[in-house]
Amino acid sequence: MRSALVNTLLVICSVLFAFFLLELGTRVLRGEWDLDNFLELKMDLFRGAYPSEFDESLGWSLKPGRHPKNIWDKTVHVLDDQTRSNGRARQLDKHSIVLAVGDSFTFGDQVDDFESWPAHLEEMSGMTVINGGVFGYGIDQAYIRMRLLADRYNPSIVVLSFIPDDIYRSELSFRTAVPKPYFDIDVDGELMLVADHVMPPSEPKQLDPLRNALGYSLFAYRLLKSVAPVWWLQGGDKSVRVHENGPEVVCKLFQQMGRFVEDRGIDAYILVQYEMKKLDQDKEVVDKVLSCVDPNSINVVDLRSPFSELAEKDRKDYESLFIGHMSSKGNRFVASELKQAIRNN
Repeated sequence: MRSALVNTLLVICSVLFAFFLLELGTRVLRGEWDLDNFLELKMDLFRGAYPSEFDESLGWSLKPGRHPKNIWDKTVHVLDDQTRSNGRARQLDKHSIVLAVGDSFTFGDQVDDFESWPAHLEEMSGMTVINGGVFGYGIDQAYIRMRLLADRYNPSIVVLSFIPDDIYRSELSFRTAVPKPYFDIDVDGELMLVADHVMPPSEPKQLDPLRNALGYSLFAYRLLKSVAPVWWLQGGDKSVRVHENGPEVVCKLFQQMGRFVEDRGIDAYILVQYEMKKLDQDKEVVDKVLSCVDPNSINVVDLRSPFSELAEKDRKDYESLFIGHMSSKGNRFVASELKQAIRNN
């Protein structure tokens, strides 16, 4: 009896030790040392550590206030107008306001307030730059937010930034379990905004005890997400694709944007950013939507070429621009390219 108990304890200790080694190895490889519940952070946008709140026009927007620990363990300051601080007091100059809109690459995931590309652009140019980027946005939401903030601030320059994946986000009615507005094309070939479903989400279900406990393990989170995603992710991480017209919708949005900025006398830029290993991914789709841009109304700053040139010249230097999203160095590179384009125009 005693021998059986000892053997059982040895087996349990061996399993726990093996699990510890796997957990340690996973964290070393991923460079992740937080003790958060990784599953809970991924269940939906409002349960995660993002500084977000429901917005009836956009699905979600930034929650004003100081947020000392977001999902990237960075302190984020969101101003009363639901835009991100650039790390310094905002001095509005009505003659030189730059409005930046886009997704997490514009917002500045993984970096501090003063390290986003809008913050670098403000510091480098001396212009007032309003960071209207919001994590998770598709081009459709960025376009709506651009119009809302342009009505408020009457900027002299507007920059709408996107990564290729944002084209496909424009096909979604839900992203990360949160409803979002979207555009579709009607029988006459015109854009129609669909937003009747955008309502405050119901209270999310609490995790069961087993998933709650395993959620604190990065190894368990990644393993179970791969081998048992239906059970592991049930109740969250839900996105709903309602059509496959993303490229066509974005083309029409860029055409609408051209008319909008022309009517207001705004200098407009579309900035194309990329993830480190996805420079050539969806190249044809990106080129297709950019071909819809009227060069007389909107300037295009596509970072594929400068990124490719740098990667070919010095791969390590190119990789240093990224930490998943852009590093502070990478955001400064983006701001420099954009500043040069603005100067040339």
